[in-house]
Amino acid sequence: MSATTSLRAFFLSLILAFFALPNFAHAISFTPTAADISVAPGDTATKSFTLENDTDTTQTYQASLSLVHFDTTDNEPQFNAWPDTLNSTVKLDANTFTLDSHAQKTLTLTISPPLSSTATSLVVGLIVAETAPSNAVQVASGVSSLVFVTIGQPTVAASLSSFQTSSFIASSLPVDFTANLINKGDRVLQPSGTVTVYNVLSKRVAAFELNPTLRRVPAGQNRAFTATWGTARVTGNFFQELWHEVTNPAIGFFTAELLAAPYPGAEVTLISTTHVILLPWRALLVIGLGLAGLTVF
Repeated sequence: MSATTSLRAFFLSLILAFFALPNFAHAISFTPTAADISVAPGDTATKSFTLENDTDTTQTYQASLSLVHFDTTDNEPQFNAWPDTLNSTVKLDANTFTLDSHAQKTLTLTISPPLSSTATSLVVGLIVAETAPSNAVQVASGVSSLVFVTIGQPTVAASLSSFQTSSFIASSLPVDFTANLINKGDRVLQPSGTVTVYNVLSKRVAAFELNPTLRRVPAGQNRAFTATWGTARVTGNFFQELWHEVTNPAIGFFTAELLAAPYPGAEVTLISTTHVILLPWRALLVIGLGLAGLTVF
């Protein structure tokens, strides 16, 4: 069995521990579950992680590093064998340790790229798992954190493949505006910007953050980011929808403008517009029938 296959099997066992075995679901607390580190060649940067033994017994843990890539089909992370060439660049201050019940430990990840390092991005998987006895039949629980490391100034190539609305003609809010972003460069992206909605008179009527949680787009990956105008709700029957149109009046032609940067602090380069028509046809139908009835009467 290859090292990559073994790591995939190990990571699968972590998933089974969380979902298949409820008694192990809260055995370990680990924060943060994702982190970012930026460092220039020749410099050093560190990041601390906190591990807590949530069980009522003393536990022994094994910490390890994995090089993470993302599947091009489903965007799922793949935990691969750690290359020896990175041992001098990425270091963890502890590997095997024991914690008393409800005790905590701080793990420190140090990034020290040589001065001659090429600008690049890499994703490090920090995995911590319980060391189960050799005769145990249960799956030992574990946790992992993804650390997005940027060394130097890798190339930035953010491409906006589309920006569109959930429906060109809608009877009422909510309406979704979705931007699809492809990372064609080397740097991990965290798009930051706004979606602003204007009416036919170019007056701003709404504005939303495109990526308020700063989700990441690893190199070679694509992600969809959605901003919603209006409150999410469940679609009802004709009369419920009619009532919604009457109590939340919105009608007209609107333009949504996207202005975003590939990552916080960068220049705004992701620019696009899309349109939506809000036409409360149920309310208009009832009004029309009412006026027709009055005319006939």
